[in-house]
Amino acid sequence: MNYRKELPDILTSIVADIPLAMTITTQQTDSYTGNILLEVCDLKWSEIGRNVTIDSVEYIIEDIDYDNNIMTVSNADGIPIITTAFDLYAPFFFYGTPIAMTNDLMAIKDSVSKTPLIYLILNYNETTYSDPEDIKDRDADCKLLFLTQANYQEWVTAEFFDRSIKPMSRLRQNFIKQLQDDNRFDMIDKSYGDENQVRFGIYQQNKGVEKNLLQDQLSGNRMDITLTIYKDLSCFEC
Repeated sequence: MNYRKELPDILTSIVADIPLAMTITTQQTDSYTGNILLEVCDLKWSEIGRNVTIDSVEYIIEDIDYDNNIMTVSNADGIPIITTAFDLYAPFFFYGTPIAMTNDLMAIKDSVSKTPLIYLILNYNETTYSDPEDIKDRDADCKLLFLTQANYQEWVTAEFFDRSIKPMSRLRQNFIKQLQDDNRFDMIDKSYGDENQVRFGIYQQNKGVEKNLLQDQLSGNRMDITLTIYKDLSCFEC
């Protein structure tokens, strides 16, 4: 008998399969700062201030030009970049209730070990197709968060958009593309709702005062989508 896979298990594999490969098309060095300007095919969800590993050397992303697909990177030792390909840092996947989210993230001290993140909020509703001849198994009503670290005290609105909203929107689009490329989902003419989360928080009332339970300062996007999942028609014998 084929047992259905739970949605968190399916989405774990989806996130793990999002391509990370970056291709450098041209590069030049700023003679004044020594920074290296990399033109790449796709910036994906690159973030200002994050580190990228290129040929086993860590570079910090100093700036991003979304219009021209250019990231400016630096290295304290001034090590040149020889390769034309590297992998971007991978997103993390979590799932749970809002309270569980606070505990999950609090347990991980290093921000680069938990963000950028994709978070499936529990609980979600599923509607099963009862017709045994239907190749569709069920519809799952999902709320997903795409979040990264922010700085509430110092960033102005434009910085939130450049440093969290834009890259997390790109992460969301890469996630959708992976769903579309996967044969387990019906993504034809699929629509979804999305909302920017400039200052994301999980709030609790305490004596009339709202308190954010999250220690991390997070910013990004939320997506509401109904995922139609196909039946697993693989045949297993034992």
